[in-house]
Amino acid sequence: MNYRLMSGNLYAEGNKTPAASLKYDMFSNEKRIYDRAGQLVYTADIVNEGTGSVRQKKYVLRSLQGVPVITAYPGYAEAEDPEIYGWPLARLPKTDHADLKIKGEDYTLIMQNSQYYVMNDESEKPAVSVIHRGIGGGWNIETSLDLTPEILLAVFVFCRNIESENELIIV
Repeated sequence: MNYRLMSGNLYAEGNKTPAASLKYDMFSNEKRIYDRAGQLVYTADIVNEGTGSVRQKKYVLRSLQGVPVITAYPGYAEAEDPEIYGWPLARLPKTDHADLKIKGEDYTLIMQNSQYYVMNDESEKPAVSVIHRGIGGGWNIETSLDLTPEILLAVFVFCRNIESENELIIV
């Protein structure tokens, strides 16, 4: 199934009515995911369980009852793990993937670059791809899985969370 994400609204291919939407506050990590009818369905957030390492973080999609639906665990790029290679002097070690489970199946969400993400299944076959649309803006989301639009928006949020791990914070 192919989707287009524009201005926080996810459209199924050929439809002009949003299948789901995403909203957030500028100063919060929490994202709110709404269904086609505009009802809040999920919240997505970054949970810090310590300081310093990306291994002490997790990305969590929760139901309205607060029950975790998907939990993703970000990880360092190969040859960037500070426990093996030490901490770089002038930057943070690059984070480029997150491991997650959807409907009992294991997946790895990989940031190829800031405009292209792919979620591979256990056999390393692409299950979801998220591709920036270029100068026109927005994103194309393609999936071979039977996922709800709301879950696809959560995957998108997790993609952007991985990217934010690599941003240098200036105080």
